[in-house]
Amino acid sequence: MQVQTSRFPDSAPKNTSSGIFFNIFQYIHSWYLPTSRSLAETSEKNILSMGDVDLCYVDCETLDYNEHPSKNDLLTAKMMNVPVDDENFIRTLFIENKNGSTNKNLVITHGFGNGLGFYFKNYKELGNSLDSNIYSIDWLGMGLSSRPDFKINKKHSHQEKVAFAEEFFIESLEKWREELKIEKMILLGHSFGGYMSSLYALKYPERIEKLVLESPVGVPETPESLRDLVDLGKFPEKRPKEKDSLLKPSQASSVGEDKPTGIHPHEARIERFRNASFQYKLLARIAYKLWESHLSPQSVLRFFGRLGPRLTNKYVSKFTSFSEGERNALSEYMFHVSAQKGSSEYAIGVILKPLAFARFPLKNRIIHLLVPTIFLYGDRDSMDFVAGKELSDSLKVPSKYYTIPDAGHNMHLDNPEGFNKVLTEIVNNES
Repeated sequence: MQVQTSRFPDSAPKNTSSGIFFNIFQYIHSWYLPTSRSLAETSEKNILSMGDVDLCYVDCETLDYNEHPSKNDLLTAKMMNVPVDDENFIRTLFIENKNGSTNKNLVITHGFGNGLGFYFKNYKELGNSLDSNIYSIDWLGMGLSSRPDFKINKKHSHQEKVAFAEEFFIESLEKWREELKIEKMILLGHSFGGYMSSLYALKYPERIEKLVLESPVGVPETPESLRDLVDLGKFPEKRPKEKDSLLKPSQASSVGEDKPTGIHPHEARIERFRNASFQYKLLARIAYKLWESHLSPQSVLRFFGRLGPRLTNKYVSKFTSFSEGERNALSEYMFHVSAQKGSSEYAIGVILKPLAFARFPLKNRIIHLLVPTIFLYGDRDSMDFVAGKELSDSLKVPSKYYTIPDAGHNMHLDNPEGFNKVLTEIVNNES
């Protein structure tokens, strides 16, 4: 195995034939969208350092951990670019099990719009508590993995498009596993990563010891009450005032919030859309058209250029338990990994309908799983935890369902201690 560890260039070699015009274009582009491969790598290092992770970028094939000087109480980890073909690689964080005698391998796959840096609050504790090696990856075409062209044939049917997109992720993960010679793994997938990890386990069950689905996207079918909205972009009619009593005003405040206690997330969502303002509905209809055209959220961020960091600042502001330094580092990291060349991010509108319902739901597909499967949801999760529990109960293989307290969709960030405790139990338990 040859693991690429050198830094990759920010751009292709300068085209001497274009001369000054090429340089001017490059300058304007870098001013408008202030990012580069180098800045993205720096932001990755910064966010991981917030979790006391000390990165080793040298030739990790020959380096003994004992040769890398540890810094105080930091966790030492290797950062590698693992090739999956002649041109592409998957960015990989590797934390070796301290006792060095285990055959267990935990592989963490992130959600959409994220990267391996989003687990910065988990690596140190997991590295010290798990009886397992830890691998955390950026999906091919996301994060700091390579960015191959990802072109969807718009003439194909939905089924053909979805099959193409799923194959892209499943097979690149399998090539990564082959390159690292990992015989079996405990595969953890968050959100979009949970969707893809499920399908990988369905195709390659012999490579999976356990499947851990952290608030996976795409589990339920589109509910009847939302089909006109999701499939046609048609908003539900507003209820007459005397009948509008399903939710309290505070529970219907905005679209996209975590579910109110005691209300099914679909019911809460439909009521919020009923009560949405005209301006919001107009923007939502535009967003619907863009989604169906496979425009990604990252495309919007790149369009905003220098204003892009404001969008990521807004996103990370919800993590109120973070220090200011942690929020700034996460926002910077999210901006840079999102602002890189568009690639497999375009799969999101292929695989999912608007409002994150799968075109081909997992509920009807992974019922045939052959591996032990664990579901994790936050107690304030915006995903359909009810469908997750029903799926867990219906599997013919050993299955468990956990609720992480004081946490939403990003439970590893909302409650890292609770998440780490449950994951340690899952990994270290032989059953």
